[in-house]
Amino acid sequence: PKPALPPNAYADLDHVAPTVAGLHLDYPVLVTPPAKPGGAWGARSDTQTRPRRVTLTLDGASGAVLTRQNFNQRNWVDQAVGYGVAGHEGQLFGWPNTLLSLFTAMGLATSCLSALVLWLRRRSSGVLGAPAPAAAPRFSAGLLAIVAVLGVLLPLFGGSVVIVALAERLLLRRIPRLNTWLGLRPLVTAIVAPLG
Repeated sequence: PKPALPPNAYADLDHVAPTVAGLHLDYPVLVTPPAKPGGAWGARSDTQTRPRRVTLTLDGASGAVLTRQNFNQRNWVDQAVGYGVAGHEGQLFGWPNTLLSLFTAMGLATSCLSALVLWLRRRSSGVLGAPAPAAAPRFSAGLLAIVAVLGVLLPLFGGSVVIVALAERLLLRRIPRLNTWLGLRPLVTAIVAPLG
């Protein structure tokens, strides 16, 4: 069981809260008590506009700010990721950012739908529409090494490659009509002349 907190464990909040409120940080602001008695309190702005985020440490007894870290004081990787996430979420430069994200999403949806329509119009009847391979594919050792390294570093990618390879080798090659429909290889029909 956790040890019981003393009755005045959060009394310093009365000193910390007015200081944090007076700084007018962007909402929402999170205030955290110290991990051990007598330690520094923490406060941070968790606003969606990441370049406006601020992190503070405060003295609980007086409410004075001990350290302040603004977004532009973080390392360049944190700043680059913050700007990227804020732009992606539509929070970087207000409503024009949201409008740009909306137009981008609409453009992607239009491209996907038009690609589907073009594929349905151009494919041959009775097949998926993928071009038939001209010859058996040849894979260089370098390509296989790159795929193997990426498969280890990106397990979801590696698992997908293994599943597709096994499905093609164990399932698709055993069903000639499915093979032809997918465009993996043409359906081979053997004509046996009658013996006589």
